[in-house]
Amino acid sequence: MTRADLEAYRAAWQRVNEIELEEIRQMPLSEKLKKANMLFRLARAMNVRHSIDDPEIVAVRERWAKLKHLYENAKRT
Repeated sequence: MTRADLEAYRAAWQRVNEIELEEIRQMPLSEKLKKANMLFRLARAMNVRHSIDDPEIVAVRERWAKLKHLYENAKRT
């Protein structure tokens, strides 16, 4: 593999990544929540464990709880 091949390969994957990010940005919040819930259920089914006090995990849980609360409140109105 030449340097040019490698650069073309990386550029192609960077374009793929940009397209995926744009799709995620345009995805409705309800769909994002469904996908996140599916990942959490998958991790539980696979018996994936983590430290409950991990600051990153706590921060993620708090953000998702806030998003869920906002989504549920928006649905009611």
